[in-house]
Amino acid sequence: MLGAAAAWDRPGLAELARLCLVHVRDTLLRADGAVLRTAGGVAGLLDDQAAVADAFAQLAQWCGEETWLHEAERVLGFVDRLVLPEGGYRDAPPGGVGLLAHTRRLLPGNAAIGEAAWRVAALTDDARWRDMAAEAERGARAEADRYGFMAAPYGALAERLVRSPVVVKVNQHVALARALWSRFDPDVVVRCVQTGVPEGAALACSGSACARPARTVEDVLAQVAALRAQPKS
Repeated sequence: MLGAAAAWDRPGLAELARLCLVHVRDTLLRADGAVLRTAGGVAGLLDDQAAVADAFAQLAQWCGEETWLHEAERVLGFVDRLVLPEGGYRDAPPGGVGLLAHTRRLLPGNAAIGEAAWRVAALTDDARWRDMAAEAERGARAEADRYGFMAAPYGALAERLVRSPVVVKVNQHVALARALWSRFDPDVVVRCVQTGVPEGAALACSGSACARPARTVEDVLAQVAALRAQPKS
């Protein structure tokens, strides 16, 4: 929805996305970070944790509010309870009833939580979330042979983990931020900020390497391409 708000220049869609996530936070999120499938229903399913953590992180990118990033970290923190000794994450907490009593390690859920952890790691530079993304990649890799061409989500995650992410911070330049979002490059994390970058400019960084502040989409994209062309760390 945030991507649509940028591509179609309809900020009302972004506000709708925010209201949806306020509802999720206030009614479907436990204090320990477990996401409820429905009010009073099953909690802590890996797919739900991944979807909500990634959505919170993307809202933090869009609006620049650290609160949403902290909420994403809270949701990811619960996922530590789903780790498996053989690598990766189970699809539900142990001790469930019915089919949920038989937890499994599935590629889609591991790839999804890996993507969410990758995004939050890019936004926070916290090694904990990088480690979670790597753990999820191990779990997805172990299942990849069973999925054939449907293992593509694992491939996308594995590719992102071999190099430092490119993060573009935009300070108080709404038009530039929306234009970069509308390009929808899944390997670039665009984030609105209020400090650390000259007002009205964007700063692209990959690891410790940063370009000069830029003020046009073309300049930012050229700098992103130059950062990507650097040798893998």
